[in-house]
Amino acid sequence: PLPLIWFALYLVLPAASYLAVRTGARLLRKEMTARQKMMLRAEKGLKNARKKEVSGEAFLAFLHRALVAAVFAVNGSTGESLTYLEVEKIMAEKGLSADVVGRTVALLKKIDSAKYGGRVLDPPLKTALWAETRQLIKRSLA
Repeated sequence: PLPLIWFALYLVLPAASYLAVRTGARLLRKEMTARQKMMLRAEKGLKNARKKEVSGEAFLAFLHRALVAAVFAVNGSTGESLTYLEVEKIMAEKGLSADVVGRTVALLKKIDSAKYGGRVLDPPLKTALWAETRQLIKRSLA
């Protein structure tokens, strides 16, 4: 026979242990910075754009989202959309070279003009745009 106190202890101990570990993990977990969040969003945008079943318009939207998120990451802030002038201002304030700023603005214009101009995207153009966006994000904005 098992005394009632030991039975109660064996019954409550696993639940109490679980709650203690969960509370400790929650207290020790770090919040992601705005830069980390935006870089994750940029990576996700690139990954989604690379999927084969993505239509031309969605492809361009994913690239636009990835590029804008990378610019927000450079700034250390969060957001959804930027104009060309805002991109230039943010990047110049953060000390990026004029070449990187110019390439970023030119790529953003290229993506937007294809998106809103109704341009039909053939596979080589999609591959080129994706590669250019990825290279700019990984090498210059990360």
